[in-house]
Amino acid sequence: MVYSKTTSTTTLRKHLCSAAHIDRWIAECKRLGIQITAKEAVETIAAYQGVTSNYQTSPRPQFTQECFVDAIAEFIVTTDQV
Repeated sequence: MVYSKTTSTTTLRKHLCSAAHIDRWIAECKRLGIQITAKEAVETIAAYQGVTSNYQTSPRPQFTQECFVDAIAEFIVTTDQV
């Protein structure tokens, strides 16, 4: 499954990556220990900071029932399912 900045029905991620909020968003994510993992966000932040993006996809986890439930929950949240 591939997620992108257009996956969600909202434009929040795109808005947070805008010049108006990017500094505050990065700082708050760091303060809260939240890792920004969306490819487009990582690339936008790298470009904003003037560094090369080193985005790498995460290795696929071994299948377990717990991982399956986590993946379903992530899909529901990411795609704004009702």
